Amino acid sequence: MRCPTLETLPPPPEGRTGWPWTEACDPLPAVNNQPRITIVIPSYNQADYIEETLRSILLQGYPNLELLVEDGASDDGTLEVLRRYDAWADWRSEPDRGQGHAINKGFARATGDVVTFISSDDLYLPGTFADVAANLKDGLDGVGAVIGAFRHVDAMSRPKSSGAIPPRLPGTRLENTAEKAGPFDLYLAEPESWRLHQEATFYVRKALDVVGREVREDLPYNMDRELVIRLVGRFPVILSPRCYASFRWHEESATTGGGRGKAHLEYAGLFAAHAAALPAAQKRQAQRVARRHQAKALLTVARYSAEKRVSFAALGRALLAEPSLVWQRRYLRVWSEALGIVGRPGM
Repeated sequence: MRCPTLETLPPPPEGRTGWPWTEACDPLPAVNNQPRITIVIPSYNQADYIEETLRSILLQGYPNLELLVEDGASDDGTLEVLRRYDAWADWRSEPDRGQGHAINKGFARATGDVVTFISSDDLYLPGTFADVAANLKDGLDGVGAVIGAFRHVDAMSRPKSSGAIPPRLPGTRLENTAEKAGPFDLYLAEPESWRLHQEATFYVRKALDVVGREVREDLPYNMDRELVIRLVGRFPVILSPRCYASFRWHEESATTGGGRGKAHLEYAGLFAAHAAALPAAQKRQAQRVARRHQAKALLTVARYSAEKRVSFAALGRALLAEPSLVWQRRYLRVWSEALGIVGRPGM
């Protein structure tokens, strides 16, 4: 599919301007060996946001695109939006088992050389697909993914103060040009030594097929993280300094407020389960990393729980997992928040 233009897409809602409502990327020429990019959107009741997601894909000006939407039988107006974009999106709406199931259905249908998924409330930034393709100009063999920076935005798509957050792997110093790194066993890496975000990750399909072109449906919060850990463990990836995507924080998001604690605990459980399955000779470092993830998760629970008793219990368990926390400013800060000495972050 060739990308449409502003003139061929439905007009934006009244009052919406800028990217991707009244601005678009210049069309790129079709050239030989240009990778086909497949974007899968798992969707359920995101009528307020999905049109912006669709337009941020369609207005990239990328000439070799496949857009698949797997909707879980939305009943909030999402289908009306999808019908308006029927000429450019291959979509279907039917009951499913949740986001992971929707992603896997889309992955199974994907025909692109590069495959990824984006949540139906997030969006890509201008020039993203062109940068991904440019970073793969030397070919797809031996590369697992291209991963860029991302930023946080609010419900109205206004960037938050944190700015662009670049991708990071152990030992990398990403500056102005893309950098190839890995593979790494991230189950053995210190938690602060790496950060990769799904919204800015574009997988090479050949590599996905080696590690398994599917997400784990039993991980409602961390199916994306588990996939990237699995892939980086087998393949090097290209890190790009360009900001690829906006990750939206809003009240209905699964990982805002109290949901953050659940997400972090599930994530820590991945590391604990991996460490437990290792032979004794390899277990020590993995267990140490798992304990650090557990402590970090418990601090998140303490910080965002609405119940003080839950916060205090989590703070105690975090100290058992990582005793060195007692000397760390972040630990004292969360204690101060739980005691009401200083204000908590927004729930």
